[in-house]
Amino acid sequence: MPSLCLSILRLPLSRARATLSLALLALLPAASPVAAQTAIPWNNTTGTATAFATGANWSGGVAPADSLTANIAHFGTTPGQTVNVATRGVAGLTFGSGAGSFALTGSSSVLTLGASGIDTSSTTASSQIAASLPLA
Repeated sequence: MPSLCLSILRLPLSRARATLSLALLALLPAASPVAAQTAIPWNNTTGTATAFATGANWSGGVAPADSLTANIAHFGTTPGQTVNVATRGVAGLTFGSGAGSFALTGSSSVLTLGASGIDTSSTTASSQIAASLPLA
């Protein structure tokens, strides 16, 4: 490092600052990648009102984790239905291609969404959210 300092001292001030900035940047640890969220597909095809938190309604038999960073609740090719949400958080919601019209309801429930928000870009059906929906 002493030779780097002596070399920087011989450079014009603007180049010295740029060189020093690059040298310091090289010493920083690489940022760890953000873990990707896992999309958990809705798998209930009964067409009747059912609970969001019931594992049997989701592929793999496990509901999305009550976490703002772990899972995205994915509503894909299943027919539209009423889903009774419980007070919980998920990283986000997606309504995929072929998804029916869903109604996410809950009179005193709060469904909090993480940074993934709501993605309806792949569907032409309209869905309704009739529960409190804060965004974290």
